[in-house]
Amino acid sequence: MIKAGSLLYAVFVCFLVAVLCGAFVLIANVQTQYVAMTGSQEHLVDRSNSAFKIALGKFDLLSEGNNAIYFDDFNHTAIKKRWGAFYVLISEAYFKNDTIRTAGIVGKENKTNRQALYLTDLGKPLNMVGNAKIIGDVKTSKYGVKRAYINNQNFSSGKLVEGNISIADKRLPRLQATPSIESIESIQATTFSELGEFEKLVRPFHKETLIIELSPEDDLGNIMLRGNIVLRSISPIIIGGDAILNDIQVQAPSVTFETGFRGNVQVTATQEVILEEQVVLEYPSSISLTAEDGEQAKVVLEKESMLLGGIVLETSMVNTDNTLVQIDEDAQVVGDVYAEGRVQLTGKVTGSVHAQSFYLETKSSKYINYILDGEINATDLPENFVRLPLFENTTQRYAVVKSI
Repeated sequence: MIKAGSLLYAVFVCFLVAVLCGAFVLIANVQTQYVAMTGSQEHLVDRSNSAFKIALGKFDLLSEGNNAIYFDDFNHTAIKKRWGAFYVLISEAYFKNDTIRTAGIVGKENKTNRQALYLTDLGKPLNMVGNAKIIGDVKTSKYGVKRAYINNQNFSSGKLVEGNISIADKRLPRLQATPSIESIESIQATTFSELGEFEKLVRPFHKETLIIELSPEDDLGNIMLRGNIVLRSISPIIIGGDAILNDIQVQAPSVTFETGFRGNVQVTATQEVILEEQVVLEYPSSISLTAEDGEQAKVVLEKESMLLGGIVLETSMVNTDNTLVQIDEDAQVVGDVYAEGRVQLTGKVTGSVHAQSFYLETKSSKYINYILDGEINATDLPENFVRLPLFENTTQRYAVVKSI
């Protein structure tokens, strides 16, 4: 006869075995689901990266805008849009309720580009004074490059050009489309007062661009902004040295960065952009200035300031005397300078310059097509440096500047 205690013990053992078996089944099921989910996410990452590479390879064939381009099936897409003088490319891969995105700022690769200077043929030589130096290939007028003498200074830098010299056209190479302040006007805007108090504002690039319309009372001296954000104003903007800005756009008639500012910004303006002393616009940053008819337009890099990316100064005016890119002593541009107007260079450009003419103003006089102590060096630009996408139909391929 089985004792009641033994029967109870047997029931308990059976219950414990059942619980353990159920737990093992549950763990196995969860593990299977986790492996399947991880596998599908890895597959989505691969598909998103593949879509990004395909879109990058067909970049010129993609139309700009927020409309998605679908590949093969409807499970992965790519979007191309302007971001300052660069582009942004976003790819997305879908599976059930999961979405994986790959995004980057896009420019053009630097391989095989040794051109230091393209100076339009105005029927005048390029005159070099003091420690002026050009390293790389040059295109200029048939009068070439010559030594000159100004204010008791002769040319003292050795070789005039360390590269090949050939004949330029009377006009600069035509740009592909460049950004304008109105380029994203259809997107709804907001203001700082509507946004309310915030310590840091971050906007992912797969979301709609956040445009913040500024008023003259807005203080830009102590803000932290990152990502898919545009600061826009119809009045001049002054950005304080302690502002923290990364990957955003700034659009206004006039933009000034105060001493000490350091950040990554795409600037679009119509009148002037000024980098005060010791300002650094980090890679990849750009300044795009489109001069309005009859108005003065200038970009100024003051002493010890630096821009890593490039400058585009564009105008429809035949007379370009009112347009100027000024790179002061000890200031530097790493990348490209394209100026439909004059360039006053006493600092350094590591990369290339396309200019209508050079300009030099001293205490005693003004000179056309003179460089005093300025330097252009195409060979010091790293091969993996991704440049502004300035021209169409070139052998330079599109490449990713930065993942975002």
